Amino acid sequence: MLKRKIFALMSLVATTVSSINAQNYEGEKEDMRIVVNNADFSVNTDLTSYFDGQTPTPIEHNENYDSYYVTPVAGKTMSYPLEFQFDARSYSGKAFLFKEHCYIMRIDSNYTEPPYFITRYSFPSNLFIDFIAIEDATGDTITNNKFTDNLGTLRVPIKLDKKYFGKLIRLDITTYGMFPENTNGLPQFTIRPTFDGFSNYFKLAYEIPDTEYNIYTGVYNQSAKPEGDEFVTVYDATGHVIRTNIEKASSLDGLKSGIYIVNGKKIMVNNK
Repeated sequence: MLKRKIFALMSLVATTVSSINAQNYEGEKEDMRIVVNNADFSVNTDLTSYFDGQTPTPIEHNENYDSYYVTPVAGKTMSYPLEFQFDARSYSGKAFLFKEHCYIMRIDSNYTEPPYFITRYSFPSNLFIDFIAIEDATGDTITNNKFTDNLGTLRVPIKLDKKYFGKLIRLDITTYGMFPENTNGLPQFTIRPTFDGFSNYFKLAYEIPDTEYNIYTGVYNQSAKPEGDEFVTVYDATGHVIRTNIEKASSLDGLKSGIYIVNGKKIMVNNK
């Protein structure tokens, strides 16, 4: 286990605290930290009650990681749950990849404008996002799109038909790109996932990423995604998503016997 530290965000100042609660989060990689916006979000340990009796399907993680979710406080129409902060000198020229997960539920059928998932970043570079929305109860993929931006703000509209009113939807978001070689005097590179237009029409629970399982940095031949499609999505024979953004080498580990689809190819798994 990497050494963990705990950070809080109060008036945009990170302060050290001592336990998991509504004001803080533990999590650090070397020269990198995650800072939770506790002014607008609070830790929620009872998602079943929050989502009106629907229990989210657990997301696969490092066995030593306990998931924590944050939900927005009332009255916030646009805010960010946390901020990724990387020491600019340590990470300049390196690739990065984040795997984020959250659950949403549409609670108002009369909205006219879709809410947005927005990624704001402080450095000049191309940013890429793979965005997948899945109906949690059935595993059906609602949308699977790719987006890119190089202007510091990437906006992804979240469009859900009225038939999904009151249903639990999981968002799997993979953000990747390259930190610039030149720091331009920045002490740190920051990436801030932001949600716009949720509080009036949606419930939202954002999972605080596991720094050991959800965040990758390194040099991948000028591409944040490794060569050879190392990170893949696994489907069952009916087209339902089983796993997303998982290393290809271990993508079928532990699955029940049957036919699965990886990179468009059918693969038979026999664990008898």
